[in-house]
Amino acid sequence: MVVWKICLFLYLVIVGESIAAESLEIDADDYVGFRELPRFWTSTGFCPPAPINASTAFLLSTKVKQNLELIGSIPNSGITHVRTHWILQLIDAQNFNTSVEFSFRNFQNFLDFLKRNQLYPHIEFMGDPGGIFSKRLDEHNISDLWKNLTHEMITSSIDRFGEEYVQKFRFETWNEPDLLNYNILQYNVSEFLRYVTAIREGLPKKFKLRGPAGLYHSRNLHKLCFGILVHCGSNPCPIDIFTFHRKGEGRAEEIFENELNLLTNLTQEFPWIQGIEISNSEADPTTGWSLPNPMNSDVRYAVELVKTVLIHWNARDDLGIFKNLESISHDNGFLSYHPYEFDQRTLLAHFRMNQSRPIYSEFLKKPVFSALSLLANLGKLSGHTKHTGNITHLTTVTLDKNSGFYSCILIVSAEQCDSKTIRISVKLPEGKNLVVFGEILDQKLTNPARIWKKFSSPPFPRQDILRKMRRVQTPAIVIPPESISSSGFRKIVKTFPPFVLSLRFCENKTDSRPIRVKNVHLHWISEERVTIRWNEAFQVARCVKNYQVFFKPLTRKYKRRQSWMEITKGWHIMDLSFDFWRPHGVSGLYTVRSVDILGRFGAFSKRVFLKI
Repeated sequence: MVVWKICLFLYLVIVGESIAAESLEIDADDYVGFRELPRFWTSTGFCPPAPINASTAFLLSTKVKQNLELIGSIPNSGITHVRTHWILQLIDAQNFNTSVEFSFRNFQNFLDFLKRNQLYPHIEFMGDPGGIFSKRLDEHNISDLWKNLTHEMITSSIDRFGEEYVQKFRFETWNEPDLLNYNILQYNVSEFLRYVTAIREGLPKKFKLRGPAGLYHSRNLHKLCFGILVHCGSNPCPIDIFTFHRKGEGRAEEIFENELNLLTNLTQEFPWIQGIEISNSEADPTTGWSLPNPMNSDVRYAVELVKTVLIHWNARDDLGIFKNLESISHDNGFLSYHPYEFDQRTLLAHFRMNQSRPIYSEFLKKPVFSALSLLANLGKLSGHTKHTGNITHLTTVTLDKNSGFYSCILIVSAEQCDSKTIRISVKLPEGKNLVVFGEILDQKLTNPARIWKKFSSPPFPRQDILRKMRRVQTPAIVIPPESISSSGFRKIVKTFPPFVLSLRFCENKTDSRPIRVKNVHLHWISEERVTIRWNEAFQVARCVKNYQVFFKPLTRKYKRRQSWMEITKGWHIMDLSFDFWRPHGVSGLYTVRSVDILGRFGAFSKRVFLKI
């Protein structure tokens, strides 16, 4: 009797859940009309704190390097460019009687670090190197200085980094130049036009100049940016990509609505804008990065960022006023501070361990960080997003003769409720030997901020708390690798909305192993702490499931290397970094390899040795 009741109860739970499930039907077999999906969302940005003359020390600090190192670990070029305010403060200048000599030593050191982590600079011509521009020289000398600075920056960068790397740099005029706290040189309209023109003349023609990075809220308050628009209406325009800033009040839809209103109004008065590329270089769901907002701490921000990308892809694909959308940038590369470690608009939660000796920083990956990792898995071709109730999904495919069929489907819901069950049905090409893999970000399974708050939000979390948070800082596996023998896939998935769900389908076509990771390097933090970081080539059909890090310790007592151990066992490492804590020390050898959805192992990386 008891057994019968238990069986009946389980049956009712399963059947009831199945009946209540929201059905989602997806066709990954019909990709006629799909277009190439450009990676237009892979930029972040940040600003050094005041005062401006301390920017160099901040940008070259260890904590900023840690932050950028982790941002660069978003896989598959998930973030490519870093838009940095006051970057020109890294350049020094000395004024001699007849000339000005620029020193790019600090500037190049910063770029060295970006390159090492597969990142590119988004350079804003914003700053006063050595104080030379604030000396109010005559207008011709100032124009020549800007022109020469631009030319020498490009020349020295090519000499140091090579043309292949430098050609991917982005260049933009002064950020929001009409704001008094930014317009430190107190330019008027005519001076600003000469400044922009001089930079354009200093840039080789093969490089595009973006600008004016304006707000365009008021013609009276934003005279410099409107002045550029007026100038370009009847003169040769120094701007190649028109940049502007529009944000929301918590929702991705608000960003788009504000952009649409702005562009509709501007193109009516300045129709020339429709003939060039455009970019919202600060496309964020909220204003004021440092203003604490609970949505920034969990998957709600992740969902809004993904929705922002999907909305802009639809608009771009519609070939309307957004047909020339070149990129959007997320202004979320900042370092958070206490007591708002999770609640500020950042990719990472930053804990400054001021009670330790030496002082160091700990970083936690927020759900928005992992959302960019899931976006990085999208395929080469895509159609429009589709909507079913409160659920949006985007289907992408890659058709490659070497890797075979690949599809990545992103499913998103901003609905907020306790739980939601989804019955997913995917139509797939016939005759393919496919394996499916599913990962999710939601409020229950991937919420490190909730654990932090559970322990009363400590400013200096203990290692056991950090470890608990890191266990849930990456997407959770909801569908382990599963072979599909038919042309259809069906699965019921229980979610805790809001959520971002990723499904990847990889064809088992060849016996080739996953690509080998490269450039393994170690960021030593303390005798017990190290961050292992590695790079990987971009893949149009990304079937990597996770990474394994192996460690062979060096014992202090006998200075003898021991056997290899996998230190990532039991972890789902889906980006290009791993934080390792070992109370007995982290000296030893390290090596990394990838594992794909098909269960194949990549070759081990070169071994890297750390001795403390």
